[in-house]
Amino acid sequence: MIRSMTGFAKQSQILPIGKVIIEFKSLNSKQLDLNLRLSSLFRDKELEFRQWLIPRLQRGKVDVALVIDQDRSLYPLIDEVLLNKYIVFLKRVANDNALPTDELLSTALRMMTTNTVDISVTDPIEADVWQQVLALSEQTYLEFDTFRCEEGQVLAQDMQMRIQTIVQMLQHVEPHEQTRIQAIKERILNNFGMIFENAAVDYSRLEQELFYYLEKLDVTEEKVRLQKHCDYFLETMNTDYVGKKLGFVVQEIGREINTLGSKANDVHIQKIVVGMKDELEKIKEQLGNIL
Repeated sequence: MIRSMTGFAKQSQILPIGKVIIEFKSLNSKQLDLNLRLSSLFRDKELEFRQWLIPRLQRGKVDVALVIDQDRSLYPLIDEVLLNKYIVFLKRVANDNALPTDELLSTALRMMTTNTVDISVTDPIEADVWQQVLALSEQTYLEFDTFRCEEGQVLAQDMQMRIQTIVQMLQHVEPHEQTRIQAIKERILNNFGMIFENAAVDYSRLEQELFYYLEKLDVTEEKVRLQKHCDYFLETMNTDYVGKKLGFVVQEIGREINTLGSKANDVHIQKIVVGMKDELEKIKEQLGNIL
């Protein structure tokens, strides 16, 4: 399935550590360019999280944010776990600096309300909470992937239509081939007659040379290969993560179209070739958006 490199998804969930928010945003890029933004609580999980992300993202300029919103106004009840963390933190600071501990509770409550200090970095995240974070990340990624698939289908339909247009144009080449060969043959004979008007001519030898020349202008091989490459392009579109592969197929299609144009020696076929090149350029532009 064709996927676009452009995507967006955002989800959140209230967990014991606070409101966890995860966001995926992506744009086009030739390689994977991952920009990861994590809250301090998740710093020790960064490597594990990157290893989880990379196989899923594949390619593109991707920004991923995994943060905690600790605005206490979002919660109807006091988070006792977080309150205890603030109290433990304040006790340690008070003991280290020989400060009074009379108002630890009120200070901790004010800190929870204003979020003036982030003490989560001092406490490692619990395994079961991290698994919940990963589950939320998976849900968000699936939404993100769905976004890219939906955009990819629009791009796929456009490219499929343009490949089919190239194939239709290819069918229009054949009616001009016989008239092209006959015109080339007559032109050569006329020019030959003008140059060697009174000379004795070995027409058997002339015919052999003429057939050799016309054989070099034959485009049957190019037409067959172009048809095969177009069929392969449509077939490859049904597999996953094919942006680069389709790029290689398009290069081969371009080579056959160019060769067809260079051997055409006919104004009608040249016009068809120009139309093919125009469609192919539009496909190349779309491939820059494909994962």
